[in-house]
Amino acid sequence: MVATVSVIVPVYNAGSHLRPCLDSIQGQTHAALEIIVVDDGSTDDSSEIIESFAIHDPRFAVVSQDNAGVSSARNAGLTLATGDYVSFIDADDWLEPTAYEQMLRAIDRDGADFATCGYFVDDLASSRAHPIPDEFLDRRDTKAGLDLLLGTPHRFAVTRLFRRELVGSTRFREDLHWGEDTVFVLEVIKRAQATACVAQPLYHYVQSEGSATRSAFNPKRLTGLTMTDVLQELIGSDHPDLIKYAHQTRIGIFAELFQDVYAAHAEVDPAIKPQLITDFRRVYPDIIRCRGLSLKDRTKATLIAISPWAFVQAHGIGIRG
Repeated sequence: MVATVSVIVPVYNAGSHLRPCLDSIQGQTHAALEIIVVDDGSTDDSSEIIESFAIHDPRFAVVSQDNAGVSSARNAGLTLATGDYVSFIDADDWLEPTAYEQMLRAIDRDGADFATCGYFVDDLASSRAHPIPDEFLDRRDTKAGLDLLLGTPHRFAVTRLFRRELVGSTRFREDLHWGEDTVFVLEVIKRAQATACVAQPLYHYVQSEGSATRSAFNPKRLTGLTMTDVLQELIGSDHPDLIKYAHQTRIGIFAELFQDVYAAHAEVDPAIKPQLITDFRRVYPDIIRCRGLSLKDRTKATLIAISPWAFVQAHGIGIRG
């Protein structure tokens, strides 16, 4: 029997780039698909575009809901999914034609519970390939999947294909607005018996003109700190040797938050900066005591603990008054 893949596509005001995304799903060489498109309260022409696909292709199922965010939309899709496998794709991205064929082949070859593929980062000027690192290609154990997730930039839900039974009742955390992919994937793959990798990039992450810059501070990004606590709890319960990855993530998130706060100084609640300083200095001793943390990460953490302003200045962040 041919395996069915449930493809979940959350959509919010994506009309300008939705067609290439849906075209790439519709054109997959593995045709046994259940394409669940969740319109998360779009106010542009997204709904009309979705319907134009659904009318001509019975594999499409369309769900509409009030705007509640990408995690809510993905969870709505998971509730409806009936396929043997589950995949996610964001509405402004697209897939290589053989993406599901290759990942299913890798899962069958290795007797795995999920597969991870490489990805491209596309912008107006270029397409940069991010293949799976060579050291992971011959590893099949659960630890390999965790190392790939936590120790490399390959943290996306969208570059993975999961057995639906493995996902089970796990859902995306709707209270997190930074790192929700990492938490979801970690919760799922901790239960896996084996992992498979496709080195070749098969997913195109499309970086829009404004997505590479941060022009204003978004308080929702503070949930990234909660994410690092959740990450440490999930890792530490079974894999204490991987705690270093939680601390690396924590350092990186604090660093970006301080950059955001200083860059948008006049627009930020004045209570946020001192609270961030207090919070980082509270976790700093645990960071420094962590075995396996690199000298680079320790130095970065120490500079932030001493003076976040000096850290921001050292990294050449432009400051607006």
